[in-house]
Amino acid sequence: MAGGLMGQWAATLPAVGLALAVLLVPGLGAAYAAGLRGIPAWGLAPPISVSVVAVAAVVAAAVGVRWSLAPAAVTALAVAAAAGAWGRARRLPAPDSGSLVLLPAAATAGAAALAAGAVVLGVGRPDRFPQTFDAVFHLNAVARAVETGNASSLALGTLTSPERSSAFYPGAWHAITALVASAGVDVAAAANAVSLAIAAVWPLGCLFLVRQALGRSLPALLVAPVVSVGLGAAPFLLLSYGTLWPNALATLLLPAALATGAALTGLASDDALGRGHAWVASLAVLPGLALAHPNAVVTTAVYAVVLATGAQLARAAGRPARGGRRRLVRVAAGWAGCAALAAVVLWGIAVSPFFASTRGTDWPARQTVAQAAGEALLLAPQRLPVSGALALLGLVGLVAALRRPRLWWLVGCHAVAAALFVLAAGSDSELAQSLTGPWYNDAFRFAALLPVTGVPLAVLGFTVLGEGVGSAWSRAGAPARPWAWSRRLPAMTAWGVGVAFLVVVTQGVNLRENAEVVGTWYRSQALVSGPERELLDRLDAVVPAGSRIVGNPWNGSALAEAVGGRQVLFPHLNGAWGRDRVTVASSLADLSDDAAVCPAVRRLGADFVLSGPSTFWPGDRRQLQYAGLQVQGRRGFEPVASGGRLTLYRITGCRTVAASPGP
Repeated sequence: MAGGLMGQWAATLPAVGLALAVLLVPGLGAAYAAGLRGIPAWGLAPPISVSVVAVAAVVAAAVGVRWSLAPAAVTALAVAAAAGAWGRARRLPAPDSGSLVLLPAAATAGAAALAAGAVVLGVGRPDRFPQTFDAVFHLNAVARAVETGNASSLALGTLTSPERSSAFYPGAWHAITALVASAGVDVAAAANAVSLAIAAVWPLGCLFLVRQALGRSLPALLVAPVVSVGLGAAPFLLLSYGTLWPNALATLLLPAALATGAALTGLASDDALGRGHAWVASLAVLPGLALAHPNAVVTTAVYAVVLATGAQLARAAGRPARGGRRRLVRVAAGWAGCAALAAVVLWGIAVSPFFASTRGTDWPARQTVAQAAGEALLLAPQRLPVSGALALLGLVGLVAALRRPRLWWLVGCHAVAAALFVLAAGSDSELAQSLTGPWYNDAFRFAALLPVTGVPLAVLGFTVLGEGVGSAWSRAGAPARPWAWSRRLPAMTAWGVGVAFLVVVTQGVNLRENAEVVGTWYRSQALVSGPERELLDRLDAVVPAGSRIVGNPWNGSALAEAVGGRQVLFPHLNGAWGRDRVTVASSLADLSDDAAVCPAVRRLGADFVLSGPSTFWPGDRRQLQYAGLQVQGRRGFEPVASGGRLTLYRITGCRTVAASPGP
């Protein structure tokens, strides 16, 4: 079985390679052109790449160019040229030494392989997909983007609002996945290839954040990639739950965004980026955050409040109390700026009209506040498996960071994310609803934020414990020989043993557990089981190209577009469908008696109907709007093919459409 699985994924390797290239190459080109090297360049590559691809998709649609690798490449070259022109005359901090780059690079490659392995084991076959509410929309959005050549974020929303000429939906993930699908794999395989790439690239941003938070510490940089793939909440949870692929992509960008913010506010330790490059990097990263998922911008804004406050506290802790009135004015202005920024961000989250619709989403609390707080402390939210080693390291790192004023910003960002998770997971109060609105009051989305800051805290805990063990070892029996290497031997041995132990303890168990996290929502067959999937797979041999299929999306028929390659009238389980689609959904079965049905069918170009009972979320009243699509035994419909619960009928009561004979 494992051999067969590896063989199936081997056939998908070109798609995986393309997904990795799309997530890395545009950003690397811009970063290197601007003069960045090593960890900052690779850490910023994914968010810059996402910005380039997402903006390129919008521009391509605006100028009437079909979405493909060509407009993405042209945009990437233009951005790299602009970065080169800007960076030519700019200074950068002194680069890290070779060992501080090469050894962490090797560790990152190993961690990327482990993360990719967890995704492969969790997903199973590369053509499987999670049968969840959101996955239907995302898969069909990619299929529609490939078909129409339009992956613009200004157009994706029309999938569920078909009578509008434009409708915004953050489309960075869809644009990336459409590029991968255009290379010759089906939509589900493209989505899984992008998931694998997201997991594999995740350690890069975490490594960059650890470098900015903890400085030129080789043990920290070596262990950071290992820790980053040891926690199930990110990058694995959102690759399955929801399924929130766009939010998973947005979370991928947050460590680099936070690392850049640390450089901007002067809080980075041995800053590897520099403030000038940090300003430009912030501008380059922002479009990717917004077009991956807007709540990533809100998260970054919350980080900005904490960073600004942390900078004020660090300055107060590091300067003597002198300077008279001028100093008081500067201090007062700094705190006033922090308060103003906090007020604006709080207004945006809790009051502004921008998130009024998402504030109306209410996921009921499924645990107590105390339980949620305990999960946050142990870095195992939403009942994910607890890694004892990483939980201990996180707690040690949290205590150590509290004792270091220059790391209070890291504690603050972690505390805010944990507090929001606790509110979403453990409280149904109005306060919780107001403060968690931009994240849909969804505890899973907050759960994925905890590793962003949890990883550097756990790495700090590892270095603190390692330093303690090394010091104790040296005191117990320091070698008397004068050679430098022998004097360093206890510390080197302690670090080596510690890194090896952490790899064994976390990855031996966590690889399987993280695969389970990914596989959780891939196991469901609530929308289509084997026979229904087989019917959808052969639709292109039964339904002529250009024909449209109507069906109750809750019975799995919506997936006819993503899986079967034939456009459907209801590509998601809910939407603002417009008058004709509402008429068809409610009354198609009565076409021989209802004079309004056939004109609507003709205007919509509906040729076939996929009819059958629904087993997905039984009892959800939104299914009632499609009651007229159960056509079995009704006049005006000719059965063509069937599979499991679903039967494909040709609509003959309004017009005749030729179809290949079904099996």
